[in-house]
Amino acid sequence: PSPAVVQGLFVYPVKGVFGFEAAQWAVTPTGFLLDREWVIVGAADGAPVTPKKNAAMSHIEATVDPARGCVVLSCRPQHAEALARRHGGGALPAPTIAVSVVDNAYCARFG
Repeated sequence: PSPAVVQGLFVYPVKGVFGFEAAQWAVTPTGFLLDREWVIVGAADGAPVTPKKNAAMSHIEATVDPARGCVVLSCRPQHAEALARRHGGGALPAPTIAVSVVDNAYCARFG
C-alpha cells in the first residue's frame, strides 16, 4: 500500500462554523489544537445552534488570532458581498453581539 498524503489541513475552532486552512498546526492527544473547542448556544435554552437548525451559520467563519489570543468570528467574504448587494450595494455596518464565554481555557493553552 502507498503512504497516506495530507493534501489539506483544516481547523474548525467553533463547531458548526467554517474553519480555516493551516499550513501546519499543533496536534494534542485529542486531535488538532483548538479544533471544535467551542460551540455556539442559544441564549434562551443553552442548546447548541447548528447549521441544520439555523442556516445563517453558513455565513460565519472562525479564525484564530494568536497575537490577540482569541478566536475571531466573521462573515464569510462571498456572503458579505451578496448581503451588500441585497442592501443597495453599500458597505454593511459591522454587526457586534454580546457573548458569554463559559469555561474558556484558550489563553492558558494557546497564549
